[in-house]
Amino acid sequence: MKNTVYEKCISILLTAALLVPVSSCSSKKKEYEKVKADDTWYEYESFDASCLYSDEDYEYVSFSNAGAMNGSVYLSVNAERKYEGNIRDLTDKEIMEHFEQSVLEFSFDGKYIGRTDFASVNDDGTYRFLQKAWVADNGLNTLEVILDLETGAVISYLYNGEELTLPEVNNYYNNPVYITDMYSTDGYTVYILHVNSWNESIAVVRPDGSFYEMFSSDLALNGGVVEGVMNLIPGTQGTVILPVYLSTYDLIYVSLNIASGEVKELSGLYGNFGTWIERASGKYVGRDVNGFSFVDDMTGELTRICDYSDIGASLTDIAESELLYISDNGDEILLGCETEEPTGGFGYRISHLSLAGTNPNAGKTILTLSSEHDFFPSESDFNAVHLFNEQNGSFFIKYAFPEDGSGKEIDTDPDILLVEDPEADASDVNRYIDLAPLLGLDKTDWEEQYFSNAVDAARSGDSLYRIPLDISASGIITSSSNMPEGQTGFTFGQYERFVDEVCNGVDPMSSTAGFNMGKSGYFTKLFLNMSDIFISDGHVDISGDDFRELMIFVDENGNDGSSEDSISGHSGAAAEIISAIEGHNARLEGTYGAIYGYLYDFDEYIECYEEFGDGIGIYGLPSFDGRGPQTVSHEFVCVLSDTDYPEACAEFVKLLLSYDVQITMTSANPVNRSAMRYIAENRLKAYNKAVTDSSAFSSRSRLPEETVDEYMNILSYSYGGTYAGSAIEEILREESSAYFSGGRSVDDIIPVMQKRIQTVLDEMK
Repeated sequence: MKNTVYEKCISILLTAALLVPVSSCSSKKKEYEKVKADDTWYEYESFDASCLYSDEDYEYVSFSNAGAMNGSVYLSVNAERKYEGNIRDLTDKEIMEHFEQSVLEFSFDGKYIGRTDFASVNDDGTYRFLQKAWVADNGLNTLEVILDLETGAVISYLYNGEELTLPEVNNYYNNPVYITDMYSTDGYTVYILHVNSWNESIAVVRPDGSFYEMFSSDLALNGGVVEGVMNLIPGTQGTVILPVYLSTYDLIYVSLNIASGEVKELSGLYGNFGTWIERASGKYVGRDVNGFSFVDDMTGELTRICDYSDIGASLTDIAESELLYISDNGDEILLGCETEEPTGGFGYRISHLSLAGTNPNAGKTILTLSSEHDFFPSESDFNAVHLFNEQNGSFFIKYAFPEDGSGKEIDTDPDILLVEDPEADASDVNRYIDLAPLLGLDKTDWEEQYFSNAVDAARSGDSLYRIPLDISASGIITSSSNMPEGQTGFTFGQYERFVDEVCNGVDPMSSTAGFNMGKSGYFTKLFLNMSDIFISDGHVDISGDDFRELMIFVDENGNDGSSEDSISGHSGAAAEIISAIEGHNARLEGTYGAIYGYLYDFDEYIECYEEFGDGIGIYGLPSFDGRGPQTVSHEFVCVLSDTDYPEACAEFVKLLLSYDVQITMTSANPVNRSAMRYIAENRLKAYNKAVTDSSAFSSRSRLPEETVDEYMNILSYSYGGTYAGSAIEEILREESSAYFSGGRSVDDIIPVMQKRIQTVLDEMK
């Protein structure tokens, strides 16, 4: 499992989205810079460090950084070899014997030097394994644990192979004491010890064997209440750094002088929102959403090293990595990152960055790519940026984060914008360029190369102000045996019978965990799925019997209670958890005959196979005409109308849609048909291989090759629909809730709803 800076970037942007309003579009004259020859640039090369671990022989492999010294980098590795036969037939001893632990040594240029193996099952019924390896005092240090294999109790710890005597810390309830983390230097040893569930003991053993201790609560500075200490970061000048989480969810950094026991909170930018710290080769490096900086661990002062855009690699290749080594002046950097192949294989990539004498992009005009403040681009987006910058001789794209390190929204003045579910409001036509003529693809080209239904759903008349980059199908997921042959959706009456007869009275739209919706949400989903019935040529008409029939159907079948209407805060979170548990149990017990949701990617489709059996399908929501599932896209690209270089921006859009870029999409269905097929075929091969080779999948069945064609057909024939826009969606929720709550009649809400919707439509003309 990756623990990535990339994920931290996402977390920061999502948190910041709750704190700041949406900024307005810039109206100032755009100014363009060119890349200069003396601008910072790092050459990039990488190599695979997982050469000793074949996915043919290993169930999984996990890597972590142990440190670097004397021109070598050390990686700590946990690995599990594949089992022969059924795991249930093995003893605990035999299972543990399949686990391996090693520390691997590589040179900076990727040459494998050697390994030291750990982890052993002993004849006396104990199990010895490596908890931590780290470089300190110009040597490799190890902390090992000896467990009783039968009880799982810790018998003893070994430090560099010698038995370790833990300090006798205060332990009022005589609980077992465990080492959470430790570090030693200059004769001092610092421990974080787990003594009980609400506090940690931080114990420091001096060179003479005496010790002192403090509790995590003693680190509560400025009135804060400590929730927990994460780990130890080795410091300089006789200190260690403790990243501390407060009850306010803030992360602060505390410096502990290990000789004197003095504790102080680090000031400056060190602990500010949006900056986190790594230590390698005796130096501290802070990362924010834009790049690397040296950190003075005594003052917190930051000195910029480089931005991510100054490196000749995809941003995700950099941001997903952990720091392994950095030279004194920052001209050489080593990064490590776990990788996963489309076929299900695993690896660990070490990246070597070296400062170039001159910038190879000198003379190129810089274009700005950005995103909505609550949306973080995907891996494939950054791969496209990297390819564009390598291939285009005139332009260079830089990604600008829409927030600064403190979470404040900034005006990035982009040429190209990546968005989620863009609003179809009056500003779209004025703000965005129609990309249809710039892309140079006719309807036949679209249908051959892309899921044209996703493109059609994004159209505004004949124009394309936003281009979908992915596609998913939304509807009712169930076994095809539950549907009449050839039918792709439900009429109102058919859906009522389906819920009663197949779903045991449990409506998937009201009860599927994560999608629980009250009547106003239910109504809005159905209206938007059939918006073409009520909205045509810029006019809305909801005065007829069909609208009343829709309202009555929802009133009779929808759920009165919903977390969206009445539950918030802690109670809402608890209700969501309970709902998820109940839903999961009901699905396991066969109570649910269907679920409501999206087919975001092929892996989700495979999971549905496991749940409902062969012939799985997704079918349209209840409607007047029994239409099929709805096409939904979750990421779009737009070009801003005030750019001076629309043709260059359109070239980047083409690259985003290309096969080479879209096959790197990791958590969605590419809108490029060939890329979708490539991903699905490889995921199917990986799944079937796991079913054959892995004991964890022994209860599952292989899936036929036709599964890919079935999935492609579902995405191809999902109903394009008409995107009404978030402004209209808000009106539907507000006005319908007044009716469903009993406050107003249908006749009361129809004229108000119609007038409000028509006003929005008029503004869009």
